Amino acid sequence: MFVVLPAGGYVLLAGRARRRNSQSGWSRWRTGWVLAGCALLAAGLLPPIAPWAHGDFRGHMLQHLLIGMYAPLGLVLGAPVTLLLRNLPADKGRRLTGLVFRCGCWCWAWRSPHTR
Repeated sequence: MFVVLPAGGYVLLAGRARRRNSQSGWSRWRTGWVLAGCALLAAGLLPPIAPWAHGDFRGHMLQHLLIGMYAPLGLVLGAPVTLLLRNLPADKGRRLTGLVFRCGCWCWAWRSPHTR
């Protein structure tokens, strides 16, 4: 359920982006990458891999590869933040970008070795 809802939301936003601008729309490759990432995430968390990971080191490492390496790659290549910003009105997109930038700079400064 936690994988299906974000994937469905992404597909809805991608369809909306294609309808708004049919020429530059949204790449089907990006949608495919996100769906592949969600499928890999679900495969790593659902049976038969999840029970196998508790009893066998090979299963544990396969779960690490699926959840920690391959699924995030698919999710990042899908560019979900870019899709969100394309679907938001300009003023709300600027507000969201400013919020992320301020929070991101604060987190960087908080963890930066130069501030200690």
